[in-house]
Amino acid sequence: VEMRKKRPSSLNKEVLSKWVADFTTACVREKELKEVTRAEVVEKNKLENEITALNRKYASFKLKIERAQMEVDNGLGTEQTKQTIEEDKVNLTEIEEQLETLEAKLSYKQQKLLEFSQEIAHSKIQDIKAMSNTIKTIDDSQNLIQALFDEVMKKASECKALTKEIQNKEYSIEEFKDSLEQAKKEREALVKQSELELNRIKKEFEDKEKYALEQLEEKNNSHVIIPVDYSEPSERKLEELEQRENEHLQHIQELQTNLASVTEKYNNLRGKWSETKTPEDPKPRNRSSTINSLQAAREKAKNKKTQPEQNSKGPRRSTQAHPLKFPKNLPSEEKPDVWERLQPKSSSRTRNYGNTEEASLFDVKQKWTCLQSIEAHSGAVCSMVSNENILYTGSNKSFKLWSLDNMSMISEVPAHSSFIRTMTFWPEHGLIITACSNLINIWDAISLQNIGSLRGHNEEVRALYMQNGLLFSAGKSSGNGSSIFVWDLKKSQTPIAEKEKNQDVFSINAYEDVLYYASRNHRVGRMQISDFEMLKPYEPPHFDTVTSLAIYKNSIVSGSRDKNLRRWELNGDTPFPTVLSAHNDWVNSLATDCMGSAIYSAGKEGRIRVWRGKNTMKCVGDLAGHQSSVNCITTLNYSQPVIVSGGTDRLVKVWKLSEETGNSSSDFEQ
Repeated sequence: VEMRKKRPSSLNKEVLSKWVADFTTACVREKELKEVTRAEVVEKNKLENEITALNRKYASFKLKIERAQMEVDNGLGTEQTKQTIEEDKVNLTEIEEQLETLEAKLSYKQQKLLEFSQEIAHSKIQDIKAMSNTIKTIDDSQNLIQALFDEVMKKASECKALTKEIQNKEYSIEEFKDSLEQAKKEREALVKQSELELNRIKKEFEDKEKYALEQLEEKNNSHVIIPVDYSEPSERKLEELEQRENEHLQHIQELQTNLASVTEKYNNLRGKWSETKTPEDPKPRNRSSTINSLQAAREKAKNKKTQPEQNSKGPRRSTQAHPLKFPKNLPSEEKPDVWERLQPKSSSRTRNYGNTEEASLFDVKQKWTCLQSIEAHSGAVCSMVSNENILYTGSNKSFKLWSLDNMSMISEVPAHSSFIRTMTFWPEHGLIITACSNLINIWDAISLQNIGSLRGHNEEVRALYMQNGLLFSAGKSSGNGSSIFVWDLKKSQTPIAEKEKNQDVFSINAYEDVLYYASRNHRVGRMQISDFEMLKPYEPPHFDTVTSLAIYKNSIVSGSRDKNLRRWELNGDTPFPTVLSAHNDWVNSLATDCMGSAIYSAGKEGRIRVWRGKNTMKCVGDLAGHQSSVNCITTLNYSQPVIVSGGTDRLVKVWKLSEETGNSSSDFEQ
């Protein structure tokens, strides 16, 4: 022992302190990783159970549909059976969408668990522990104990500081709560005071109105009503009411003056009528027909004709000495507007809601023919793109190449682990770019070999677009991740820009130097491509998630889950009239042809519609053929419009505009 005490120390205090700090940090990190791993495993098991339950439900619906279809094929089914089949197919589609979402989440969880396991496996705890073998003297042991004690004191001091900070925060929160309660009480007091003031002003208004009506009744003009507005009570209301009262009193004086003038005119007419009587009249006029007599007298005075009545006994006695009570609707020859002002005025202010008839949007004149319909995949057709005479379609785990000459399959490429949600073509370099989940793969169009992958998204990629040599990818995002990535494939496989945090984007499009994107927040956003600066989104927004975009006649058109189509100018913010209820369900996809003569929309209800119009778009074509949701459409560069569509029913259909209907848009340019 004495010899070991005399042995020189091989380790100094600094080395031992660093060793203790590293060991502590590694232990804490390993504990955190194990706790996170346990939580992720629980969530993963929960997702697997949900997927298992949905698969059973899916199999049950599928078996039910097959049995019902057999009954229909054997002639035993009814209309109710067919309707049940259609409803079950819709349920199958919804289950497939839920399965896709859950499988994407499960894949993400499995990837995170793999990363945590690798980090735990490469932990440096054992390497740090091995350094303890270098402690061979009592001095080293004492120094180690001192280092451990110092580390404990350091951590205790940090915990004490954190505890004090938490207490201060809690105290601040309590103060904030007290302030909030005080503000609420003050607001309630102000509201109560405002209500009392409002009631007082209303009472004053009512008193003024009552007084004005009494004055009017005294002058036999009770039909004149003083309008009273309680919508915006203020101190100036009393002054306005007094001013209105003065105006109405002045109006009453004018009416009285006009009334005297009309009375005088009436008496003159009565005198002229009496002068027209001759002594040979055997019978006097009947006093009960006063109104008819006055009208006849007015016509005679107007025409300046005097015709004596027959069978009159003598001139009628003058009645000018007595005041006359004549009807209020007696017309005046000189001032006919007097009688109009005496009548109650009906307001001509009506609210214009515009033409809301849905039928006015549909003027279907075009006839489209389905040239070919093929069952392209074993699952839903989710994406497609065309280049020259080749069509590319994406579905579950693979994409296929088709010859547009006869729609024969050229090849099938196993590409991903799930559904390919979007794809695009880079013609300058002959590359096909596909996306599934959060992975983007690049393929050579000739050899069909995978030449690279792009990773950056933390959620599913829903849109791809090539513009100015740059690849734009967009999709869902979670946490603090971005939803729009910009890639320069000529330089590197890492993104050069990331935009839109915590926002889901479902479609992107570009025109010149501006990128347009459709987001879950119901808006169409804009970004400058040259400097990646975010621009102000278009107004007004949709009522639900925006799902698709297309460029049409120097404007951007958006489709949404609210079933509507909206349209704005590309070089401004002016909106065009909105197409309400363009489809009976979600608008899934939009496309335009190479000539820009029309815009095509695909709906979840299984229909494709053709829209034209310079200002207000109208539906000129309605294509029905898919049995379920139409997920994607594209147009072909032919002389006559040709559309290719893909849907959840696994079908790819080719549509052509009939030649007899033409392709003229002159009817809709006004």
